[in-house]
Amino acid sequence: NCRNRKVKCDGSLPCFSCLQRHITCTYMIKGDEGKLSFYKQDDHILEQIKILKKSIDILEKLKLSVVTSSEYATNAIADINRQLETLLSFQHVNINSESVRTYKDNGALENQLLGGNYVAFDAFSTFENVSKGKAVDVIFGLYSPISVMSPKGICWLIQQLIVKSREKDTEETVYILLKFLDAGSSSYKWELIAPVYRLQFILIEFFGCKVPFTRNQTLKEAIDAIPPSLRSELKEEGGNSIQDSRKLFMYCVKLLGKHFTSSRHLLRNINIFEHFFQVEELLSTLCYTLLENSLNFRLLDAEFLHDLLCFVKQRHWKDNSFIIGGVIAPLCRQVQDLGLSRWEYYLGMNEEHANHLREIWWDTYWWDKWYVVVTGKLPMIDSSTVTCLLPQQIMRLGVDDAMSSWQMLERVDFTYGSLKDHIMFGYIVLSISINDVFSNVLYNRKFTDYRMFSGITALDFKVVEELLTRINGIRKGFTVLKTTVVHELEKSLLDDDVFRFCIHFAYSRISCLKAIGNLLMRFKSIFHGTSSNLISDQIGEYDKDILQTTVETFTFILRANDNIKIKEHVRPISEMGLNILLEAVKAPAGIDVYHISLFCGVASLFDRITCSENGAEKQYNHPGRIVLMEITCIFIFVRVCCLVYRQYKKVSKEELMAILTDFDHTTARFCNETLDIRSDLFQHIIRDKNKSDYHRDIIHGIEKVLGRDIITTIESCEREVLSSDEYRQAQYMGNVATKDLDYLRYFLNLDIFPELNTDDELWDDLKE
Repeated sequence: NCRNRKVKCDGSLPCFSCLQRHITCTYMIKGDEGKLSFYKQDDHILEQIKILKKSIDILEKLKLSVVTSSEYATNAIADINRQLETLLSFQHVNINSESVRTYKDNGALENQLLGGNYVAFDAFSTFENVSKGKAVDVIFGLYSPISVMSPKGICWLIQQLIVKSREKDTEETVYILLKFLDAGSSSYKWELIAPVYRLQFILIEFFGCKVPFTRNQTLKEAIDAIPPSLRSELKEEGGNSIQDSRKLFMYCVKLLGKHFTSSRHLLRNINIFEHFFQVEELLSTLCYTLLENSLNFRLLDAEFLHDLLCFVKQRHWKDNSFIIGGVIAPLCRQVQDLGLSRWEYYLGMNEEHANHLREIWWDTYWWDKWYVVVTGKLPMIDSSTVTCLLPQQIMRLGVDDAMSSWQMLERVDFTYGSLKDHIMFGYIVLSISINDVFSNVLYNRKFTDYRMFSGITALDFKVVEELLTRINGIRKGFTVLKTTVVHELEKSLLDDDVFRFCIHFAYSRISCLKAIGNLLMRFKSIFHGTSSNLISDQIGEYDKDILQTTVETFTFILRANDNIKIKEHVRPISEMGLNILLEAVKAPAGIDVYHISLFCGVASLFDRITCSENGAEKQYNHPGRIVLMEITCIFIFVRVCCLVYRQYKKVSKEELMAILTDFDHTTARFCNETLDIRSDLFQHIIRDKNKSDYHRDIIHGIEKVLGRDIITTIESCEREVLSSDEYRQAQYMGNVATKDLDYLRYFLNLDIFPELNTDDELWDDLKE
């Protein structure tokens, strides 16, 4: 038993497993000195273990000889065993400073402390990733809900598609996926350009301005470019002055909100989309330009904080997470510097003003947690230091800040307060629930310390059992939150804020469950047998919850039947669509065609945006590019789901259309469109000639299997295709797709891919 646990122990200092079984432990690990050299054995702990072991021997004799004391002895033995268990797991807790002083290796010290052990950080981690120091991608981090879109995730997805089929539809799907990544990478690079330069480009390209390259002139031209009808409505705000960046920012935020509400009824007309996005892009980029100066102020007034929050609310699904995060991070810092997180700062204030500041604080607290679930990164606000009261209208519902999320859900009384109050309560409870997941579990050292995964000490399964108990409580908490709050709010489905909250709740629940699954993957990679199977079963249960939440949300979206609300939430919908895709790719035998029909139904709502007259001409920096890329992402996911279902069930395209027609004619028509590479849905990415870093990373992953000679041949074929006269002169998508696919077809027809099970990890055969 101790051999399986990889514990170094002997007869005088047995491992806890052998101690429980009352046997002599004799196994000694060989060749472990290198790992041990970086850890220092704690003599004090070893002395305590010896004392406790002697105490157990005495109590065992007492238990046998004195009947009346047997219960006392049993309890005492159990208590000492628990202490032993704790001490044994910390035999080697300190770093050996002498080994650090003499360390000369080029590899990071963390690799040495991990002892070369393989730890999976998500479902797409491989031995190669970890052993070569590329276990965690900086952009996607530890707990990103879209880790499948990381280079290692894309490699895994492409391999799964190739393993299932080598037919032409598969080639085209891989091709479209790579072209999408190229276009997406170009769009991301555009976001990294300084806002003032992006603003200049927008003014020149879309508003016909000739902008001198000075900041003030650029700002003046931008203000003048705002449509007069929109600007006149808020003229009294005095926002024309470019001398005060903060006031001008506040003015532009109001304009941005007004632009959406005033244009909302027109957005059903496809012809005005271009103009709408141009004005929106102008205003949002102007806001970011102004914020470069405004955020340098250390003392911010409440109104400016309020407008910052309004800006985040308007842009959080429309801009890159790390771009909007550049606003959220200083906002979180500033509200804490102003003391809004502490009750002491509210003493002596007028109650109306104090309550307004409480609302600002709890709003900021929510956006901190939103950023956490979107990126998987650490919270910026330490909740253990927060003592701010809840807003007065929330306390009237029967709750207070000292309660846990469970207690709040048990005691809330929705017979009081307005719909706005109920929504605010929902966000507060959701924020606390997210914090429980990330602060108390996912980034809790108790469950993530590197010593636990180094193999240097015995990792008792009781640690995992405690973890499972906690996360099962969190899982139930989300269920109660849904039945208590979400079901109550869904009675007002037509309200924009209710719809927004329901999407936030579903997205947060899914992201938290995914992140928990990633943490469990770490433990699964170091346990074997029954323990590993138990962890796998738990991960499977969370996957079912994720899929069920996705299905319920898509049903909710279709029931809402509001194109404008849905278009505001393209990004979370596309990311939730990943769950349907993963269901199809990981377990095609169990895929439910009803889920595909739902996905097709939701995706078809976005169809008209990409089919505009100039769809093929759109470039990475055009207005609305982020929305367009997210919508295209949805279309690609639908295509993959339909393709995998058709291939696994061995049905023709026509038969699949007939099956989907039973659900809805629009669904079937849209599915058919996604399966056609010449469809308008994919024009803009296929015509994009940019190449991204993804190509390099993905080809590098493929190279591990195929070898460098094969990659050289593929690159040679690609150069020939890209330099051909037919390619350069192609005027329609068919030629572009056909010629560009030549090198990909050559690559996919090679018969040296490993035939892997869908449950195997990427490049699993390369493990050493």
